[in-house]
Amino acid sequence: MCMILGEYIIQYHHSIHIEAMGLFVVIVVYVLGLFACLLGIGLLVFVAAILRTEQKFSDLPGPKRDSFLFGNIFSIFEAKKKLGQPIGLIIYTLSQDHGPVFWIRVFARGHVFASAPEIVKELLLNSRHIKPQSFYKNFQYVFGARFMGNGLVSEINHEKWFHRRAIMNPAFRRKYLMGMMEKFNAESEKLCEHLRDKADGRNEVEMLNELNNVTLDVIANVSFSMTTGAVGDPSCPFPAAVTLGLRGMQTIIDKPWYSFDPRSESRKTRQETREAVNLIRETGRQQIEERIAARQRGDHVPNDILTVILDCANDLVGDKDFQMENMIDEFVTIFFAGQETTSNLLAFTIQQLGRNPDVAKKVQAEVDEVLGQKPYVEYDDLAKLEYMMRVFKETLRLYPPVIGTTRVTAHPVIYKDMTIPAGVSVSVLSVVMSRMEEYFDDPLLFNPDRFKPQEDENLPRHFYAYIPFSVGQRSCIGQQFAMIEARVILGKLLQRFEFHLNQSQRLDMLDELTLKPLDKCKNYLTLRA
Repeated sequence: MCMILGEYIIQYHHSIHIEAMGLFVVIVVYVLGLFACLLGIGLLVFVAAILRTEQKFSDLPGPKRDSFLFGNIFSIFEAKKKLGQPIGLIIYTLSQDHGPVFWIRVFARGHVFASAPEIVKELLLNSRHIKPQSFYKNFQYVFGARFMGNGLVSEINHEKWFHRRAIMNPAFRRKYLMGMMEKFNAESEKLCEHLRDKADGRNEVEMLNELNNVTLDVIANVSFSMTTGAVGDPSCPFPAAVTLGLRGMQTIIDKPWYSFDPRSESRKTRQETREAVNLIRETGRQQIEERIAARQRGDHVPNDILTVILDCANDLVGDKDFQMENMIDEFVTIFFAGQETTSNLLAFTIQQLGRNPDVAKKVQAEVDEVLGQKPYVEYDDLAKLEYMMRVFKETLRLYPPVIGTTRVTAHPVIYKDMTIPAGVSVSVLSVVMSRMEEYFDDPLLFNPDRFKPQEDENLPRHFYAYIPFSVGQRSCIGQQFAMIEARVILGKLLQRFEFHLNQSQRLDMLDELTLKPLDKCKNYLTLRA
C-alpha cells in the first residue's frame, strides 16, 4: 500500500513539474511572440515614417540614400572620416553636385541645406522661422549639466529672446564700447609683454592658445570687470574650461550616443565636461551675487555688461523665466561666445598673413602709418585701419566663427521650382556660400580687395551670401565688440612683432562648435627693429 502511495506521489509531482514546464514554455513563447509583434509594429511605423519623409521632400534634390532604413548617415560619416574636415565643407561638396538647395535623410528624419541668398533672407529676416529645439538643446545642456540654458544664443522663444536682447543691446553699442578702449588696450598690452620673452625666432609659439588667453581676459574685464589673468598664467583654469565645454557640445552633436557610452574614456570625458561647465557657471554665480550685494550696499559698481544683466533682471521682476539661473545663462553665453570667436578670427588672420606676404606687407604698412609707435590705440584710429578691416572681412568669409545656422520653416518656402515644406529644419551655411563662384570671383583665393567699397549703389552680389555674424534680428550681438577688440590686438601685435608662419603645419579647420585652425597657428616670433 505504501509503495502504491509512493508511486502515486512521484507520478503526481512529475505531472505537476511537466505542467509547470509547459506553462513556462507557453509564457516564454507568448512573451517572445508579443515582443516580435511589437517589433514588427515598430518596424512598420518606422517604415511608414520613412515613406512619409520621402514623400514630403520629393520636390527637392539630394544624394542617393545609402540604404532605405538608414538614409544618408553612412556616407556622411564616411566622408567626414575620410576628409577630416568640418561637416560644412562636406555639405559644400554635396552642394556642388546637387545645387543650392538639397536634402539628406538620417533614419526617418529629413534635413534641408540651403546656400541661396533668397532663402537666407527669408529664413533669417522673418522671425516666424524659429531655431529648432532639437538642435539648440545641445547649447542648453551638455551631458546633463546646464550650460548656456536659455541665453541669447539658445533661447527658442522669440518673444522672450526679443525682450532680453532689447534690454542688453545698449551694452554692445558703439557709445559704450568707445568707453572701454582703455581696457582693450591694457589687456592687449599684457599679451605683448608676455610674448616678448618668446620672440626669439627659434621657439615655436601656438598663437591660437595665446589669443584664446587674451580674448578671455578681455571679455572678462570689459563685460564683467573681472580679472582672469589667463595671459602668462598656465594654471588659469578658464581657457581649458571653455575648450572642454565647446568640445563637449560638438561631441554631442556629432555623436548623440556618446551621452550613454559606458566606456571609461567616455565617462571621463563627460565628467570633465560637466566640471568645466560648472566652473564657469559657478564663477558667474559668484560674480552676480557679489555685484548684487554691492548694489544693495550702495557701493559704486562699474557700468559693464554684468550691470546690464542685473538691470535686465530688475526690468523682469516677477518673470519666473528670468531668475538667477537665467542671469547665469547670459553670463556663460557672453563668456564663451565672446572669447572663442575673436581669438579664432585673429588666429586665422595671422595664418593667412603668413601665407600671403603681399597682404601682410600692406597691413603692416597701414599699421605703421596709422599707429606708428603709439602706446595707446585710440577709438578714432580704428576707422583708419581700412585695409586691416578688409583683411578681417576676407578671413571671416573663408573662416566664419561657426559653419552656419538653422531654422524651422514656419510655412512653405519656394525657391525657383522647388518648395521647402513647412515644419522642417533648414541649415544655411556661410562656410558653403562663401566658397561659391556665384557670389565670389575665384572664391578660394584670399583677396581682401574684394571688400573694397563699391563705386555704384547696387547691392553686391554676395549680399546675404556673406553672413559671418548671421543677419536679421538674431545676428550676433557682439560683432562690434569683436571687431574693435580684433583691431586693437592685431594692431599692437604688428607694432611689436614679426610673425613667421610654420609652413609645415596643417592649414585645415577644426570644428569644435566654433571653427579654429587645426594646428593652432604655429609661428616663430621676432621683435621688430
